[in-house]
Amino acid sequence: MARTARGIFLMFLLLCGAGLASAQDSCEGEVTSNLAIPELSWRYDAEEGLFSLMATLLNISSADVKGAALVVELYDASGNLVADGWTLSRPTTLTPGEVGEVDLYLRLKSYPAVVKVLPDEGRFYG
Repeated sequence: MARTARGIFLMFLLLCGAGLASAQDSCEGEVTSNLAIPELSWRYDAEEGLFSLMATLLNISSADVKGAALVVELYDASGNLVADGWTLSRPTTLTPGEVGEVDLYLRLKSYPAVVKVLPDEGRFYG
């Protein structure tokens, strides 16, 4: 029962955060990323202590994106960083409109309170 209540509470926080993010004014200035994240899902297996994330990256630019990747940061309820990871998409270079797949697995001691996911590009590709 406590696990279900915690799950509902976390979903509530996620939805509130999404609502706040959509209520913000539009960003001014240049686009900071050539990548979008059209699909994202994650789960935490408490018995195994395994966090798994699956996502797709979409090249929204008019040029090739080399080194398309995701950066993932996991925080506890106190706001402390408990784990982070970085992984390249498959394929690593995305042509305009192309979609790449990303999988990331991390070992954790407890359920993450906050999952932060950002697109990344160009590392190790000069």
